[in-house]
Amino acid sequence: MNIVKRILSDLDDSFLMPSQIDLMEFKFEGNLFELNFHSEFYDYFSDEFKQKLHNYKIKPVLNDGWYSFTIPVNKRKEFVSLVDKQWHKLRSECRSKWLKRIGKHSKKQIIKLSKFQEYKCAYCGSPYSEETGVHEDHVIPLSNGGSNHISNIVLACSRCNIRKSNQNVSYFINNLEKDGIIKSRKIITKRFNSIMKFTKSLESES
Repeated sequence: MNIVKRILSDLDDSFLMPSQIDLMEFKFEGNLFELNFHSEFYDYFSDEFKQKLHNYKIKPVLNDGWYSFTIPVNKRKEFVSLVDKQWHKLRSECRSKWLKRIGKHSKKQIIKLSKFQEYKCAYCGSPYSEETGVHEDHVIPLSNGGSNHISNIVLACSRCNIRKSNQNVSYFINNLEKDGIIKSRKIITKRFNSIMKFTKSLESES
């Protein structure tokens, strides 16, 4: 099984993402820019990338399981942009496949949850909207073994979702109070616990 198929099929509960170091490397040699890809990662690349190589008459050299491409520096940004696109595509496929393995929730459940939260962030209590941004936050982060079931989901404003990252909820709420973003962690915690109770009831409906 090649490295990309293995990454996509053997994702484990620790959510190990593929490392760029395992699949590619970049080098500068004077006025030339060298791209090196694991041969199996190169096979995953889009036709757009391969067509670019053909258009610029750049021939990949295979050596010990790695493809090397020597590219003029003035074309570097163009190729790096395409490589970046492929990399994010791979990571997105990994995340999507992994999420399906650790549970799922429905749009209907999210709508019910949003109404229960009165369209306010579960952490700071600020109103959110599609314009200001609303995020599905995993209470126990995926990276810490949390599931993708509705019982592990709350809706948060973009600021809190990004700020929380993989922090423990109580620690995060304490920090919000310290930073003056919320007035009382007790009030927020009480509301948060009621939201969590509601999400558990949503899961029992499914």
